[in-house]
Amino acid sequence: MADKRNQYEPHGERTGTNNRRVFQPDQAYATLERFFREHPEVKHLAMTNSRIFLIDDYLRRNPDPERIVVGFDDLDRNLASLSNGHIEYLVTRHIPLQSFQALTAFAECVIKGTKPQRRNNYVHMDILHRRNLDNY
Repeated sequence: MADKRNQYEPHGERTGTNNRRVFQPDQAYATLERFFREHPEVKHLAMTNSRIFLIDDYLRRNPDPERIVVGFDDLDRNLASLSNGHIEYLVTRHIPLQSFQALTAFAECVIKGTKPQRRNNYVHMDILHRRNLDNY
């Protein structure tokens, strides 16, 4: 069986002096449309970065009551997609708390020379759904 990983290329053209990809909504829409036409059995999506809102237009125009979409981070556009029902869940992190703890541990190690008391510092995450969004 042929490897299909490269079949769905990132949707954007490299531009500018830093050669970054510029998001192309029409290309993303066409890629999603083709993917779901070729793989109708796929009913679960998880985008592991903070930009789940980028596929909101596709989800809005192609509703599927069996589809479960999970995104990350409580950006305003992600929260709007959650509220509209296009995204089922958002997993949110407490970035200010995580940043504070990381910088504090780093500073204590570098400046004071003290090792962190714990190797792993777990912080909680919230799982948002449109039913609990008003309480967030």
